[in-house]
Amino acid sequence: MEAKEFRARSLDGYPAAPRQDSESIRAALLVLGSVVSVQTGQAFGKQLFAAAGPGGVVALRLSVAALVLLAIHRPALPSRRNLPPVLGFGVAIAGMNVIYPALGFLPLGVASALQSLGPLGGRGGDGTACA
Repeated sequence: MEAKEFRARSLDGYPAAPRQDSESIRAALLVLGSVVSVQTGQAFGKQLFAAAGPGGVVALRLSVAALVLLAIHRPALPSRRNLPPVLGFGVAIAGMNVIYPALGFLPLGVASALQSLGPLGGRGGDGTACA
């Protein structure tokens, strides 16, 4: 009796793309680096509240992030066609920084956990289902 070949399938029934181990490892390291960066930035930001306040911490954090990104890669200005997604991304980044006023009242772990639960929210995506 000959063994059947197993072919992985995606959720829509089509054959799944072959797994690239080096790409998977790189992706996992990028996610890990992102999480460490966000949590470290929030921990340092909370320590700066006395000197700069929540608004100052947000401005400082976004300025440092912009400088780091410009040092790594200077993108071209977006065209009119690409402007809506760029503006949407900017609004999402600004929304992520709403956590800083909450850090004045909540412990760092609670505030960052609530921030992480936001994308897991109900149908409206407002995060109230999980929070």
